[in-house]
Amino acid sequence: MQQRSVLTVPATPDHDYSAVPLAPRSTDSDAAQPPSTRSRGNGTASTPAPPVVAKVIRHHLTFKVNARRLAAQKVNARRLAAQNVILFLIPDVVLGADGAMRRREFITLLGSAAAVWPLAVTAQSPSRVYRVGSLITGTPIADDSPSGAALIRGLAEHGYVLNRNLMFEHLGAEMQLDRLPRLVEELVTSKKVDVIVAFGYPSALAAKEGTTLPVVSFTTGDPVGTGLVDGLARPGGHVTGISDVSAKITPKRLGLLKEMAPALRRVAMLWNAADPGMTMRYRAAEAGAKTRGIIVQPLPVREPKEFDQAFAAMNKHMPDAILMVHDALTSLNRKRVFEFVAAHRLPAIYEDDLYVRDGGLMSYGPDSNESLARVAALVDRILKGAKPAELHSSSRQSFGLSSTSRSPSRSVSRCR
Repeated sequence: MQQRSVLTVPATPDHDYSAVPLAPRSTDSDAAQPPSTRSRGNGTASTPAPPVVAKVIRHHLTFKVNARRLAAQKVNARRLAAQNVILFLIPDVVLGADGAMRRREFITLLGSAAAVWPLAVTAQSPSRVYRVGSLITGTPIADDSPSGAALIRGLAEHGYVLNRNLMFEHLGAEMQLDRLPRLVEELVTSKKVDVIVAFGYPSALAAKEGTTLPVVSFTTGDPVGTGLVDGLARPGGHVTGISDVSAKITPKRLGLLKEMAPALRRVAMLWNAADPGMTMRYRAAEAGAKTRGIIVQPLPVREPKEFDQAFAAMNKHMPDAILMVHDALTSLNRKRVFEFVAAHRLPAIYEDDLYVRDGGLMSYGPDSNESLARVAALVDRILKGAKPAELHSSSRQSFGLSSTSRSPSRSVSRCR
């Protein structure tokens, strides 16, 4: 019984098999002749050797390759290997006794292909590792933090896998803003990142001024008002990101406070006055309060020790409620605010659900997971070649209310 070998070429969706050096198909005249009388090319007729069956699977198409013709054409094993050819099932005799291709020759061909096979696999494996830098004015963002994990999940939706084709370089200024320019330089020269995700206006400004690398900004306030971008539709320069919508949702926050404390007249507002982006957000909240006839008690802070001054001011003129603008400084000192609120049984509302998870009463603001997914989408487009100047600086659209499990009516006293 004649033995056969199998020559298998695995198919991939994007592979062009037109370049595979297959043997020419038999002509009609050859096919019409019985096997015992087909020409061997030298004018003599003989019984042909059994063919090697080759299966080239691509979109369910199968081709049969004559191994004798492959041998006659002296198929380049390296070329076959480079096209992901796998040879296996070596028989005792590949082509019979006429010597067209014997087992020894077949093994030689197989060895040549195997020698270059790892090179072919390496050449076709995705070797690019993208490096994404994150920069924040506070403590560096960790991969397992809420923001870090959300960003990683967002990038995973676009095919990036952490520690495989994606690496993060997280740096933070620990509230020492004069360190930001040096951190930007470190991301560019030492970390060699491809794009920077800047959390907060100071970080985004430092990245804008310290490098020409693409920058995606997040939680920076109004990017047009602060001068980070020229416009939302066409940002210009090398900065894009998620734009602020505080002016649109401040009335909702005040309305929620009003529901909790119907006699609400005075609201204390805490914000980082060293951050122009947060100052603009405070001004938007202040304007919204005035339209509702609510008096605003401004409590600007620039560093942690100024929170004591803010608490002293509230003790002197106790507000009916507190609204705190979210940024790295207020987030780092949130527990102190929670303690003050609990001690005086005040209703308070925050801009991010992070505060509620850590003990705050309630928050109303953009969905952080959705927002960071949109940041990830911008990063993906930049890594694929898009220019930030042409990427729309999008607004966050999904908002959510978060509150603690306890009833707000039981947690606050009546407004004075």
